Amino acid sequence: MEAAILGIATIIVSVGLYLAGVKQGKKQDAARLKHEADLAKENREHDLLIAREQQAHELKLEASRYQRDLSAELTREYVQSVRDGYDSGPHMLAKLGLERLGSHSAIECAIADMAARVKNPWGKEEKHIADLDLLAFFRYLRENHITFATQSVESVAAAVRDAGGVRRNSAAQDGE
Repeated sequence: MEAAILGIATIIVSVGLYLAGVKQGKKQDAARLKHEADLAKENREHDLLIAREQQAHELKLEASRYQRDLSAELTREYVQSVRDGYDSGPHMLAKLGLERLGSHSAIECAIADMAARVKNPWGKEEKHIADLDLLAFFRYLRENHITFATQSVESVAAAVRDAGGVRRNSAAQDGE
């Protein structure tokens, strides 16, 4: 009888261990599945972040290409106008719409390209705009419908200066 009780006790302990093992296995499977789901979620979030960064980079490149192409187009237009004897100098610069380049440094580079291909567009007037933010200067011209046929560069520069269009530092201006 003792052997039977011992056999039953062994079977009960074995079933208990088996059930405990099954329960532990289910917990481990649940933990593994949760971990895999968390990893998959992290991977999706990472992939979305990478895609957003790539899209932002592509947009920045596109904007840079657009600005470079616009600068080249404005430079070609100015150079062609000078070579054809149609128009030149500050008057032509005002007609080009250089403010579309969006920053002082971009306008400065475009004008430097023009000067390298033909002559300095500012000529003797350069001293009047030396301290000005060129973006503010050309915006002022456009917004107030000013041409240099009716006003001098000096008087417009003074008005821009009075309106706060003086260049503080190039880093702050390029962000505008």
